[in-house]
Amino acid sequence: MKLKTKFALYSIMGTALLLVITVLVLYFFLSGGLRKIEAGNISEGLEALKRQLEEDGENIAQKVTSACHGDDYQILQIVLTRDRQGQIDQSRLIDLVGQYQSLLKLDFLEVISRDSMLLASGLRPTDFNRKSEHDFIAEVIEEGFVQGFSPYRVAENIYPAYLSGRSLTYEDSAVAIVIGGIFVDDYYLSRIRLPYNMETAVFSDRRLYSSTLPEHLQEILEQQVSSRPADDISSEYELDQITYQPFLQNLYSLVEGQNFYIMLLHPPSLAKQLASQSIKIYLIVALAAIILAGLVSYAFAQRLSAPLTELSLATEQIAEGKFDQKIFWFSSDELGRLVTSFNTMYERLKRSQNKLIQAEKLAAWNQMARKIAHEIKNPLTPIKVSIEDLKRSYRRNPNQYADILDDASETILAEIDKLKRIVDEFSTFAKLPQPQVKPTDPLGLVEESLKLYRAELETGRIVINSQRIEGRVMADRGLFSQALINIVKNALESDPEGKIEIEVGPDDELAKISVIDHGPGISTENLGRIFTPYFTTKSEGSGL
Repeated sequence: MKLKTKFALYSIMGTALLLVITVLVLYFFLSGGLRKIEAGNISEGLEALKRQLEEDGENIAQKVTSACHGDDYQILQIVLTRDRQGQIDQSRLIDLVGQYQSLLKLDFLEVISRDSMLLASGLRPTDFNRKSEHDFIAEVIEEGFVQGFSPYRVAENIYPAYLSGRSLTYEDSAVAIVIGGIFVDDYYLSRIRLPYNMETAVFSDRRLYSSTLPEHLQEILEQQVSSRPADDISSEYELDQITYQPFLQNLYSLVEGQNFYIMLLHPPSLAKQLASQSIKIYLIVALAAIILAGLVSYAFAQRLSAPLTELSLATEQIAEGKFDQKIFWFSSDELGRLVTSFNTMYERLKRSQNKLIQAEKLAAWNQMARKIAHEIKNPLTPIKVSIEDLKRSYRRNPNQYADILDDASETILAEIDKLKRIVDEFSTFAKLPQPQVKPTDPLGLVEESLKLYRAELETGRIVINSQRIEGRVMADRGLFSQALINIVKNALESDPEGKIEIEVGPDDELAKISVIDHGPGISTENLGRIFTPYFTTKSEGSGL
């Protein structure tokens, strides 16, 4: 991949990563902000409901009390005053209750006798002397005051009513009850100041009574409420493709066994839609920015990579030994300084090329001389050992001197042949020496190579342990023999008094020859250098 392509790609990746992180951070803060707004709206809405209900409850109680005490207890006076037939002034009571209802701005105001008979109603003036439908008359007589929610029938319709009931007492005895209140209908719910997009509804026993929703949405909500189990009223409601989350406020019911709820409907799906739309907008903007960044980066990369391309071509020319390439770049920036440095280097390399050629020639001859010295030295060791073995055998065991002389002579002649071959190969500048690989018996090769150490073999200082090996191996007998002699020699020098064990045996499809001594071994720092030419830890010697 070219440098300019890499530069453009890295720029695009960096820009994309930065934009993706930015989008995620923005989305995170947007979602977090929306969640906080939702939580605030819900808390504010519930608080508004609670505050409104508390205020209305206090107002209703005060108004009912005012009706009881109004005009020096006129309602009480009318209830206590009866004609010869034992009847009260019904028309006067009805007119008075109607006046109080209108004056106090109540939706209904009623006077009920102790035996639950309706005496007067401001909402239904013609409806009197019938049994009241309220179930809490006895509670009002006993407690003197009640307040809460109860269904209220008007003709064929039933409305949830927020009412207050107070007893009219004379000489510490309740003679009648005054009940007044307001209807919790659509109009009442619409007057509650709620946060934007929040709706309310009132229902009881899976029946929806009122809400602030449009008529068609109210019908959908009523169907869902009526069709759900009683324990499923607090789950989400889907209204016209908007999901509303309900929050219920249980209202104090004056009817035993009947619960009233005012429900706050909050549309969290609108916040989700806003977040979803926002992330789409962010991604589109990010994609456009990435494409623009890619085009700009590629243009800059094209401009910046031009001198680097020329430098690369010139470097390849110099690597091939062609010193005829200079670069011209008219700029004083970092690239300009780089080009200037390259041209300076070019001049210096050109001047040092001839010196380097001469130095390489000298180094080559020096290296060749060291190799020749090393290879000549290898055959001298067996020759020296053979001559010392002859002298020792002549003095100690003259009877076997003839056999030893034959072995030594063969060894010396073989090593002289090696020297001759080294000199011949040196004269042709070939590798030193060239292996002559032939099929060879491994055990015979080891025994033949260790004839130099006959005395150590006889005394048991060198022991050969062998296993049967099927077949032969491919080896250069002379080079292998010299290598084994060198290893055994090093083993003897490292452990002058110890025993050297040489094991020969099969190893899968190979033949394995091990030389084991009991000397100090090779240190870790030197172990990796044992095959380095001319490396040795001895004062004399040239290594393996």
